Formats: sequence, C-alpha cells, structure tokens
Amino acid sequence: MNTATLEKPESVTVVTGRLGELVAALEFARYAMLHPKSVVRKYMCGVRLDINSAGLHVMAADGHRLHCTVLPYKLESRETFNFLLKAADVSTILKTWGTKRSQKDHTFTIDYPTGQIFIVHNTSVGKAVDASFDHWSGIDGEAWEPGLLPDYGRVIPRDCERVFVCWGDQMLGFLNAACGAEACAFKIEANARPATEAGNVILSAAAHVRVVRGRDSYVTIKQDGIKGAEVSKSIEAGYSASYVRDIIRAFGTRCMLVYEANDHTSPALWHAGAKAEQFVVLMPMRV
Repeated sequence: MNTATLEKPESVTVVTGRLGELVAALEFARYAMLHPKSVVRKYMCGVRLDINSAGLHVMAADGHRLHCTVLPYKLESRETFNFLLKAADVSTILKTWGTKRSQKDHTFTIDYPTGQIFIVHNTSVGKAVDASFDHWSGIDGEAWEPGLLPDYGRVIPRDCERVFVCWGDQMLGFLNAACGAEACAFKIEANARPATEAGNVILSAAAHVRVVRGRDSYVTIKQDGIKGAEVSKSIEAGYSASYVRDIIRAFGTRCMLVYEANDHTSPALWHAGAKAEQFVVLMPMRV
C-alpha cells in the first residue's frame, strides 16, 4: 500500500513517497530523455515531474515518443505543478540510488513549486539528507518559470482501439535478428481474420535505401509472423525499430505487450498487460 503524504502550506506542495517507485519511473522514462547538447528545445532535456489530481507523472519525450509512469500521489485540487529534472541529475539518481535493493525503502520528497528533490533514509526522514537537486539553475543557465512547460497530455491518445497482444520477447527477438545494431524501419501488419500458418501478426524489417522525390525509400530485409497473438483489429503501420526495441526493454522482455492504435497515421499507445499507469506513446512513420 502506498503511503504518500501531501501537504500544502500556502504556495508549496510537498510530495513524499518510496524511492524505489521514483527510480523505476525515471528508468522507464530515460529511453525518451534528451540531453542538452543534442537539441535546441531545452524543455525536452530531462524528465518532467508533473503532479495533479490524476497523480504524479514522471515522463520524458523527444518529439517522436513519450515514456510515462503515473505514480499514485495525487492532489485534491485541480492545480498542476510541474518542473523539469535535468538529464544529468536523472543520471545521477539512477547511478547513485538505483543499484541496491536496500535503497528502495528510502524516501524521496519533491518540493513544488521550488523544484527540489530530496532523498533521505527511511529511518531519518527530515534529517540526514543524502542528495538534493535544484532544477531551476543548470540547463545552460536558463531558468524555467512554472506553467511554461508544454502540456504533453495533449499528445496522449484517449480512445485508441486494441490491435493485438503478444509476448514482448517474441517481437524483440525478431528485431534483434533482423536489424542488429542498425537503424531500420519496422512494419506491423495485424490481421483480425482467422490466423494463417504464419500467424495473424506479420512483422517486417526494412532498411533505408535512399530518398526519392522527397520521400524515404525502404527495402524489406526480413519478414516473420507471431503465432498466438490475440488480434482484435486489422491495421498496417510503420515505426522506428530502435524505438520499439526501447519500448520492450523498458517494460521488460517477459512483458505481455499491448499495442493500441486507431490507424497508421495516428500516435500509437503501448503498455504492458493491465498496467495502465505506465505507457508509451509512439508516432508512426511512413514505410
């Protein structure tokens, strides 16, 4: 049972919870996390920590995908507090606090809207502060004012239809064999009609060849089927193979992977089984 406590003296909201939950959420989000040297849009560099009446959202987005975990720490009001935890500080937390099982029982405290995270021993809450991170100073010297960060909730699809369910290691095995370390396109062909010998989900890997008349051209290098997948909708859609591999690794290779999409042009929603509090939004690509 989660024992989060919320206090709101005047203009400050304090969220306290188990460190193990925060570390797991940061680990899940880091696949979509950008670093300051790689992009111009600095508000994408790091992990967002938003809290509102729906919970504490730990998420990162790079313009093509969004990895999000919703922790069960909620506000009773309709307000939303958010800040951006720097990529360097995310790496520090994962390196320092994500290695030992005993650390999972430590406590984290997020101080909104001052933008500080404190990590303390569970036996000495309020004392012996092990680390704190101030997000306001350090993103190339720029400070972010509350309310100026983009609302990523707008890109999360709300009414996606379930396409199919399969084991994550089945899809990962195909991607590893087809693409290796190469960047290639990944096409999903789901057939809701009775399965054929190859299965009713066909996976195709395609290598980029050239640009023809302003469009990318691909050639299929491997094709295989998934047997035993539960398909409820027919669809053909393409995605980045490396992004799909990251999704499976983030959930764990033995996850029951659920793929939801409305059509081949809309964002797709990926999650593991019944874990609706953890999901990935992935933009499609033309294959």
